[in-house]
This record gives sequence, structure tokens and C-alpha cells, in this order.
Amino acid sequence: MKVRLLALFVLFVFVFGILVSCVSRDDGTEDTTTLLPEESVPDSETKEEPVFLDARYDGYVFTILQTGSWNYDEFSAVEFMGDVINDSKYERNMRVEDLYDIKINAVVDTGASGNGLNYIQKDVASGSGEYDISITGGYETCQMAYYGLLYNLQELEYIDLERSWWDDLCTADLSVAGSTYFAVGDYSTNAFDCSYCILFNKYLIRDYGFEDPYELVRSKKWTYDKFEEMVRMVYVDLDGDSKASRDDQYGLIVWQDSVFGMLNAAGSVVGSVNADGELTLQIEGEKNLNLLTKYITLCAGETVININRDTSLDATFMFANAQGLFYTRYLASVRHLREYDVNFGILPYPLWELNQDRYHTSVHSYGISMLGIPISVKDADRSSAVAEAIAYYSQDTVRVAYYDINLEGKFFTDHESAEMLDIILETRIYDAGRFYQVGNYYSSLLSMFNAGNTSLTSYFTKSRRMAEDGIKKINEAYEDLISRN
Repeated sequence: MKVRLLALFVLFVFVFGILVSCVSRDDGTEDTTTLLPEESVPDSETKEEPVFLDARYDGYVFTILQTGSWNYDEFSAVEFMGDVINDSKYERNMRVEDLYDIKINAVVDTGASGNGLNYIQKDVASGSGEYDISITGGYETCQMAYYGLLYNLQELEYIDLERSWWDDLCTADLSVAGSTYFAVGDYSTNAFDCSYCILFNKYLIRDYGFEDPYELVRSKKWTYDKFEEMVRMVYVDLDGDSKASRDDQYGLIVWQDSVFGMLNAAGSVVGSVNADGELTLQIEGEKNLNLLTKYITLCAGETVININRDTSLDATFMFANAQGLFYTRYLASVRHLREYDVNFGILPYPLWELNQDRYHTSVHSYGISMLGIPISVKDADRSSAVAEAIAYYSQDTVRVAYYDINLEGKFFTDHESAEMLDIILETRIYDAGRFYQVGNYYSSLLSMFNAGNTSLTSYFTKSRRMAEDGIKKINEAYEDLISRN
């Protein structure tokens, strides 16, 4: 999803608002919107375009279901409001609606896990075709795929997952049996928000005399050992009560899911899809055992405060109040700092060792939502063509607004953070073991992490049978699904 060449031009348009037009719509109304330029690529390049469907749908109401564990809304934008994210969504929607003469209708029921599966199961059972596209939580979308509730996107004529507006990393990591039933693309600010990162306080880096984290990343010396070394050097009993408390200063404010962030940062996963297209178990092994043991031990120590052990802690306030050198979270947490005066930067999770070829960024399987086309849709060509247009037109509207304006321009004050953002979003890893909920690793490892329990060898041994049985069922479900089609 390479759109960096568009950034400066579109940024100029957004910031200065120089291109404001009244656009006459097919329904006879006029919309005053901030229009992005149709041709914003330098003359030396040919703009990549999808294969558009040659069809008009006479004002058809195109319904998009949005569900998932996090609260988000990718499509509701009824007018220009002066907010760059809202306005980019409105512009994108308008382009798609005008292209196919449709009206986008967003059905939003977010903030609860599993409800999307219920919606689509009922829709398929009744054959009503109420939803033209579904954007549902990560876990339930994977279930919907091997339950046979979604189309194989690779078999649809008007959607091409190899194009730059789709996340090819998601497709590569999560496609089982050579089939792809869901996707993530440039339409999704939620997917960007779910990318893991580490925040750091610039003043504390300076005060403690630490090396420049940005230069460590660039030189590929930003390793786990360097991270741990810095974390262990910071603890101050600020309130003088001779015990660790919420009022003290720490090397790390830690979020429990970062245990998977560190695992994935090493290029390791709970499970992956092998060369034969089969889901396999990958979490066991000496490297992962050592990594998890070291990180759990570090985070149980005095220089780390765990925000999940005491849910009353306000991690955002603590970090903004210079009570943490580092804070492990995801990109959505950046916006939470907007009301504070804090000089901070972002980093990818560290390399496990110096000879690692690249950084890896975990994607939050619980928070993300992904796009699918239910088998109950009334017109698969229409649904796939509109999905492709949505992702395509999001590339120089929604993605640019989120990536180059909302983050780089609004919340960061240095170009280094933009550089780190590039690394984070270009190195995302979708852990198939987490997305397909292999075994009980997610909840069990979080419990062990929060308890400081490093009895991992016995845990892996006890969990292996359950995980392998679950994997076998998923692989068999995919094989049966493909054989029937």
C-alpha cells in the first residue's frame, strides 16, 4: 500500500482547503465538500487503477455491516465538517456512490465480540441478502470463513487482492488452503489503529543520557536486550513511600498484550500457514521459550508497572506525566495523548537479535475488523466491485488523511516519528494462531504474563493437544469447503 508520493500534495489540499467545490449529485442535491484531486500522482507515474464494473445501480442502497470488539466506523460521514478523517471518508464515499450510482448505508454495531457472526449466520440462513459487505471482528471473520459464510475473494472477478490498496501481508499470513475469504485495505483506519508500537518520552531519554532510539532503529541496534537494558535503569520512588506505586516513575508502562507483540517482533508466531496452505502450530521452540521467559521476568520486576494488574490505572496520564520511559500499546493510543503536553515519539517493537533481517509489527487480533462478502449477497459482482472501489478510492483519501495528516501532522512534531510510522505500517504481521484462536494461548499467556509465571515448558506441553486438535478441525473445514466449491 504505497501512497507516500501522494502525501505532500494531498496534505497541502487538506491543510489550506484550497479546493472546495459544490458537486451536483444524481439525486438533485448539492454537497459542499473538500474534494481531493482525482490526479495527484506525478506525471512520471501512471496511476494504478482497478478493473471497474461497467454498471449503474439506479440509487441502490448498498448496506455495509460493521461489527467488532472495538468501537469504530469506517463509513458514516454525511457531510463536510472540517475534520480531515470525516471529510476524507465523505469524499471517498461520494466517489464510490457516483461511480456506481449507489447510496452507502452503514449499519454499525461495534463494541461487542462475536455479534457479526450472528448477523451473517442469520442472513445466510434466511437468504435475505441484507448486507452487501461485512466488516467484522478479526476472530469472528476467521470463523465465518471456514464456516462457509463468505465468498472466496480470489474467485470474484472485480476484486484483486494483489493491488496496492489491499494489505498483501494480511492475505499472505491468513489465507488457508490457498483461498482468501477476507481482506484488510486502505479503507480501514481501524486496521492502522491496531498496529502495535512503543511510545517513548523524549525528555526522559535525554535526562537519563540514553542513546537516541531513532538512531538505534535505523542502525538495527534497537534490540530486545537494548530495550531491557534501558527499562531496568529507570525507577524512581517519586512519592517517597518506599514501595512501588502508581505515583512513581518506571522504565516501562506495560500492556498485557505486548507479550504477543514481543513474540511477533522476533518474527515468531503462535501459528502460521505453511507452504501447503495448512494452518500449523509454531509457538513452541527454544527461541520463543527464552524470549517469553525474559520478557515476563522483566515485566514482573520493580522497573515496570503493569496496567492490567490494576485496571484503575490511567496509563495515558502516567505516560504524559513522565512516569514512564516507554509505554507499549498500539497506534490508537497516540490520539489519546492529544490533550496532554508531552514530547514523545513512537518506535517499532525491537528486534530479538542483531542478525534479524527486519522489524515485525504485531496486529491486534482482538481489535481489528476485516472485510468479507457474505454468500447471501444479492449480486456478488456488485459487492466485489464496490469493495474494490472503496479500497481504491481510500488510498488517496482515507489513508492519506490518517497517515500523513492525522498522525504525522497533528500529533508528532518530528520527521523521525513519521519515519518510524513507515516502518510500523510496512512490517505488520498477522499471527494466524491468534486470529484463528488456536488452543487457548491468548487468554492463558495473558494470565501467565500478569502473574509473572514463567512455567512455559509445562504449559506448552499441556496445551499442545488442544491446539493441534483445533488446527486439525480448521484445516478439515477449509478442505471440505473447497471440495464443495
